[in-house]
Amino acid sequence: MIRFLGAVGFAAIAILIRAENPDASTYAALVAVVLLFWLASANDWWTDALRPPRRVDGIPATKSMRRVLTVLLSDAPGLSGLRIADLGKVGYGNVYICLDRLEMAGWIRGEWEPERALGPRRRFYRLTPAGRAHALELLQLGERKEHAP
Repeated sequence: MIRFLGAVGFAAIAILIRAENPDASTYAALVAVVLLFWLASANDWWTDALRPPRRVDGIPATKSMRRVLTVLLSDAPGLSGLRIADLGKVGYGNVYICLDRLEMAGWIRGEWEPERALGPRRRFYRLTPAGRAHALELLQLGERKEHAP
């Protein structure tokens, strides 16, 4: 679509150049638009930023969610919220939002550790079997199905 708009812009400039008295500001505006569309067609990062994240079973595939799920898929022992945040390089506030959403959706199960002498109790998280399948689907790591022609 963007490349089509860029081609339309180039055609508009060609028509304007052939016109007898093109307005300089109109010409400059068209050149700017064409350059913008040409740059955008070379790099679609801004369309990715505007597009909402894809969802699997209601869970959005945001950057934080993908990092949290990647850590949970590692099956490392003792995955508390702080450890997941550190391993996945996710902000401490974001990690608990992700964990809460995953637990409410049934993708993970959290269990409190027994009482300990120092510090507050920690909650350890692990993926459920259904959560593992959903995580692989969300991260697009599952088996790819061959489509018959």
